[in-house]
Amino acid sequence: MSKWLAKIALWSLVGFSIYVFTSITNPLLAVGLGGYLAADGINRLRCFFQGKTHISASRKIMEFLSKKLVPRVGREFTETRATTTRYVVRASSFDEAKELFEKDPSIGRFVGQQTIVTDSIGDQSKSEVLGEFPSDLELEPCDYVIDVMERKVLAGSVSVPRYMSAEETLPYVREEVEQKPKRLREIEDVTDYVKSPANADGRYFEHEGKRRIYTQEEMQEMSKGAHLVMVFSSALEVYDFLSNGTLEGARMFLDSHLPEVQKGQYVLSLPLDPEMLPFVTYPDRELTRTTAEKYGVSDSRIDDSLLFDALKKYGQTPVEIDGHLDMSGVKINGVDVSDFRQAMAGVGLREDAPDMQEWLKDAEKIQSVNIDVDEKNREVRMVTNIKKGNGTEQRIMTKVLEEQDFNLFKLRYQHGIITSTEMRDLVMMCYPDKFSTYADEYGRPKYKDCFGAFLRSEVPQKNDLSVNPEYHKTNRYNYARNNGIENSNKDAVQKRQESRKGMKLS
Repeated sequence: MSKWLAKIALWSLVGFSIYVFTSITNPLLAVGLGGYLAADGINRLRCFFQGKTHISASRKIMEFLSKKLVPRVGREFTETRATTTRYVVRASSFDEAKELFEKDPSIGRFVGQQTIVTDSIGDQSKSEVLGEFPSDLELEPCDYVIDVMERKVLAGSVSVPRYMSAEETLPYVREEVEQKPKRLREIEDVTDYVKSPANADGRYFEHEGKRRIYTQEEMQEMSKGAHLVMVFSSALEVYDFLSNGTLEGARMFLDSHLPEVQKGQYVLSLPLDPEMLPFVTYPDRELTRTTAEKYGVSDSRIDDSLLFDALKKYGQTPVEIDGHLDMSGVKINGVDVSDFRQAMAGVGLREDAPDMQEWLKDAEKIQSVNIDVDEKNREVRMVTNIKKGNGTEQRIMTKVLEEQDFNLFKLRYQHGIITSTEMRDLVMMCYPDKFSTYADEYGRPKYKDCFGAFLRSEVPQKNDLSVNPEYHKTNRYNYARNNGIENSNKDAVQKRQESRKGMKLS
């Protein structure tokens, strides 16, 4: 007993000393500390006489001292709790699903819940994610995912030790708030029904297995590089088809890329624009209709999904054009449809018509042709830009005319009678080393003085190509000069001739 009385006396002496010291330095602190010490001493005596174990109040005293003696500072604390609850609702559209769910939430099939708790002090914040959504959610066409988002924001001022670092402050304040949650007040409480990102993923319908329902964004991405394509075996077939002035009713192929033109083929192509999709339909209308009825969605959604599902799997799919499509973007073997029509009218239908596939192939190489007229010197100059690899090669051809011929050509030129087809046709005739349309297998031009005949509005005369090619080979320079081929192109003529014979030039 004397041992315990000695401890109590020692404890009282220490407490009294601290009390006297604090009384001098901080009277208010002394009052609070005295209360703790008095209560602790009484508690110790009561436990001693009742034979009970005493739990020291020293932790409370230390906390009291640390809060009073250590400098502190107030910090604004914010807790944001965003909870998302996910449901699946069957309806004909998302707007209808949202309306039905708001009236009766019990119609929604619960999918999962996720909460994000974010603590913030100044520019410091820390987030914790509680819960997760299933990653294998599959939706039928009539399924729509609705996220019910509840956002609550609590805020308040909390006192923290001034010495505490930014990293230490957040966990310290979180513990303080959990012990005394009434320190925070609610400043925001919002509930909203929104379309979930899950609506864009995993949608399917059953037809010979699962078929994807594609979103507008996915279809726009898959449309890049895709073409509507028709293949003909003759230029005349293409010309007759184009006389309809529309693609309506045509059976075509939707191809993921522009196919290469094979020998003897004429490929009509039109780049696919997503705005064309209402007019591009799947050939099996009955399948589209019955599937749409089964799932309660529009024909167009099933139709587009069948097309793009086949396009993704096989790279192409047959289609029908159900409506008027603008033909301004149509090309035939890479040449604009307007140029093809002109070429057929001015070149392809004449008696000595060239091979139109070869003509179109050469025409696509010609980037531009311009005519310059020098009235003072009665000179006409033709400037041509031709594709060469990734660059451009420029060719220039000039001709001085007699006064009468010059005046007649000037009238044609000024009144715009010369068509782009005529200009391209002329370029092919003038440069047989670059274009094979009007050249024989040795690179010899089929017509002579083509530029002069064009300027004089005459039909160019044919060359006699029955001459022995060996004679042409040994006299290539004179031949080039006599047939209007520029000196700068003579080497190209020689290389072309000899390479076709299997010879290798050093």
